[in-house]
Amino acid sequence: MSNTRFSDSKVLIVATQVASRDIVKDTLHNMGFRGTRVCQDLIEAKAILDVSFYDLLIIDCDFTEGDPSDLILDLRQNREGAISFIPVIALTWQPVMVTIKKMVDAGADLVLSLPMPAQKMLDAIRTIIDNRKPFVVTSGYVGPDRRGVVREDDDNSVMRVEVPNTLRKKATGKDDGIDAAKVLEVVRDKRVESHASKVLHTVGLITQAAAAFEEDGGESLRNFVDELREVVVDLDRRIAKTRHAHQATLCKSLVDVANRMAADGSEKGITNSRDLALVQQLGMAVELAMKQSDGASAGAAMDISDVVAQRDQQGTRQP
Repeated sequence: MSNTRFSDSKVLIVATQVASRDIVKDTLHNMGFRGTRVCQDLIEAKAILDVSFYDLLIIDCDFTEGDPSDLILDLRQNREGAISFIPVIALTWQPVMVTIKKMVDAGADLVLSLPMPAQKMLDAIRTIIDNRKPFVVTSGYVGPDRRGVVREDDDNSVMRVEVPNTLRKKATGKDDGIDAAKVLEVVRDKRVESHASKVLHTVGLITQAAAAFEEDGGESLRNFVDELREVVVDLDRRIAKTRHAHQATLCKSLVDVANRMAADGSEKGITNSRDLALVQQLGMAVELAMKQSDGASAGAAMDISDVVAQRDQQGTRQP
């Protein structure tokens, strides 16, 4: 890395322990980094990232207050522009599997254990600059592709995408030519499609649980209905800035039916055949609308939504 320049790179160090902060800051300074900022609080870190852009985030896993994985999740799944693709190195004094998995599932690039020699940090930064992994996009995960790591994703359809790496650009002077806005648009669309698949999958689980209501007293069914509401509300939020924004009506219809089912936890109410049929048809309509880009498919989905809404109104009027 003889041609690597770090002086222009901006690094945010988020660490609650003095030892962690000192080790990282001194190591980076000796490597040539000059644009480093240190904060000790996760809330402060979120506020900083709300208004400032950084090329690298180094974050301590061992906070006693707050969960650092939530900050990474927020960056990966909810942020706009290049900041959502910021390289993340997580550090921990206690490299137990539960901690490592949590940070990996949140979307961290690397997890390193402390204490560590300076060479270990240098190697990690070299990896991010020269061999950063493409991102994988599913309904439950956005982050570096680690297909060998077991994650509790809800679907097997994955998409690999090269993401912008400003650390590499500043360190080497080479522009990767990746447009952050276009990549973010692709990521949004893929997440919407994955969420649509999860909706249909959850609808299938609801149908199965309804058939087996007597076996567990409806506990599984109520859990799946709650899960469906969460997924569809999240889907509705995510489609706002995508080509699927006009499908909000479908999402609202599905949430309304799920809310009605959840509100009546009795066997008679939650296994109501009409509501189960509505959920099934709306689930198919959501997947059809979100997974297809042509106008005919979108129109067909809206036709399904209209028919379902009419049937819903007719059912409501019945004594």
